Amino acid sequence: MISCSAQGISTGEGKLNFNFVMFELKLSRGADKAMGQISRYMGWIKQNMAKDEDVKGVIVAKKVDEKSKYAASIIPDISLFEYELNFKIREVGIK
Repeated sequence: MISCSAQGISTGEGKLNFNFVMFELKLSRGADKAMGQISRYMGWIKQNMAKDEDVKGVIVAKKVDEKSKYAASIIPDISLFEYELNFKIREVGIK
């Protein structure tokens, strides 16, 4: 159970830790230029919004390239994910 009040949010286990997470969605390949993009966004959030909170970055791409993997391997606050889309279409009757 999660409860909310003006003082914050509690799960019953203790107060939630609020951190900032920046998502960068790439519709095709995770080009390594996305690493520079998300780093700039994260830097701006850290300087302008986050006080003592952590700032994390997530790059989501159809396919993550090797350049992005090399760059992310030395940046601990950035994670890489690949997405896969599957969907079904079914006809809906009018009556």
